[in-house]
Amino acid sequence: KPLTLQIIADDCHGSPYHLHRTFKRITMITPITYLENIRINYAKKQLTSSNQSIEIIGKMSGFPNPSHFSTTFKRHTGLSPNQFRKTIKKN
Repeated sequence: KPLTLQIIADDCHGSPYHLHRTFKRITMITPITYLENIRINYAKKQLTSSNQSIEIIGKMSGFPNPSHFSTTFKRHTGLSPNQFRKTIKKN
């Protein structure tokens, strides 16, 4: 299910702007970066502990398509999901 700043703000009964500003002031990262970190950490666990396809792991992690998953994963880890899986299995 997609999760946006607007949905989170609505659940907190506030504005997206206020939520973003307050969250960043307290945590030093944006809510979207925080959510990406959680999704990438989940994907890393799945890549190391299962043989499911990268596409399925991306969907399970909350990414709308494999391309977005691969791009975000590489931005966070420096490796593509496939490279990450091969490196972990090698070690």
